[in-house]
Amino acid sequence: MKEIYSSGISSIKYRIFVDGVPTAATGNVTTSITGADGTILLNNFVATSTSNIGEYSVIVPPIAVSQTQVLTVVWSFNVGSYPFVITEEYMVTTPYAEWSKFVGMVPALSYVDFKEREVVSRYIIEAFCGQKFFKQSFKYNVIGNGAKSLVLPRPLLTLNSVTWPTWAIPGRPGDVISSNQAFVQWEIYGDGWLIRPVAHQEIVDLVHKERLLFTRDMTYIVDGIWGFDSVPGPVIQAANILVEDFICDQHKYRDRYLKNVTFDKWDITFLPEAFETTGNVLADQMLQEFSLSPSIGLI
Repeated sequence: MKEIYSSGISSIKYRIFVDGVPTAATGNVTTSITGADGTILLNNFVATSTSNIGEYSVIVPPIAVSQTQVLTVVWSFNVGSYPFVITEEYMVTTPYAEWSKFVGMVPALSYVDFKEREVVSRYIIEAFCGQKFFKQSFKYNVIGNGAKSLVLPRPLLTLNSVTWPTWAIPGRPGDVISSNQAFVQWEIYGDGWLIRPVAHQEIVDLVHKERLLFTRDMTYIVDGIWGFDSVPGPVIQAANILVEDFICDQHKYRDRYLKNVTFDKWDITFLPEAFETTGNVLADQMLQEFSLSPSIGLI
């Protein structure tokens, strides 16, 4: 799936090829964009032809990238007398590295090259930390474990509702949701990784089994806003370091857990950490407090 940044002004492009040869469309190329909820964000908008043969561009409306979601983009055009409709999907995501840090640097780095390196750096950071650092409105299926707390797959910022096969808890945005039944009320805690019953709603009953439990093996649908309000500073710094590594000719050995260098025969030996972490000592240190590996601490 292609990506588009949620920050700043973004454009999407499509290039027409016929047998691998860039080919201009016959007439206009139109673009339609639909949000994840089915909302039409752009309808049959005429795309702009770029300086590259057969390439067409559209600036994405700000409302389309206001939250992280999947956008469906439909390109419609003719080549000769034949009509074509091409559908693509874009994930609206938040970059970790800062383009402003690399503008005007020597050697010069194009924005396209920066985006390629940012994607790789972001995936390396997410693999090392075991979590993502952007904000997303989403519904997750979470399996209960018979306890009062439900362990979540990502930090939860705002809980909208919790539903399961038998009934639902309608909620309101905020740290605590409640229904018109006073004994069903939940709160977010554990830095967003857990939800549980609110303490003052507990009912001590020595005869009947507790009701405020998340049933083992039952699927709960947790609807809310997940992740981080903004990318943490150390994550941004780590991403900048990794992007810079990919630019630098010396990145293959600088800050790469180098164990030994023999200049006579150029015998270079790396420590195992070079292949188990981000590969950069400084970036690893920046990310240490955000890493959920080797243990998450929530069982």
